[in-house]
Amino acid sequence: MGLLLCQYVRFSDWFPYILRYEMDGDLSTLVGTLYMAKSRKSLVVPRSLAFSSQSGRCFYCSQPMWSEDPHDFALKHKITLAQAKRFQCTGEHLKAYKDGGTATRSNIVAACLFCNRKRHQRKEPPHPDQYKKMIENRMSQGRWHVVRLN
Repeated sequence: MGLLLCQYVRFSDWFPYILRYEMDGDLSTLVGTLYMAKSRKSLVVPRSLAFSSQSGRCFYCSQPMWSEDPHDFALKHKITLAQAKRFQCTGEHLKAYKDGGTATRSNIVAACLFCNRKRHQRKEPPHPDQYKKMIENRMSQGRWHVVRLN
């Protein structure tokens, strides 16, 4: 029978793992296996509900988004697949998961991939309302999306 050791490892807020070591009977072999330490609730349902309640438009830039088929979206809007990718619907926590935000309907909005990524690429992501105003300002000046779909 082998000896079992467990260690909690956090690579980032997104990837908490349990590192499980198993040693064979003579203690000469150490085998490490990673297991997810905790699971996050799926955003599929709240994101879909947000997408519907927002009429398929991004919470931040109000541009149309796609959730099922990028090919149809690209054809409909006469854009390339690469351009359509930035309009993919994502689930955005209003209160961040790391700050105790949950995957509930009241805390999840639908945002296009471009807006969501740009917000979280900042050193300190701004509050959603503040970010939305910034995006509206940039949209009015034509300085946000390369392609405008309205």
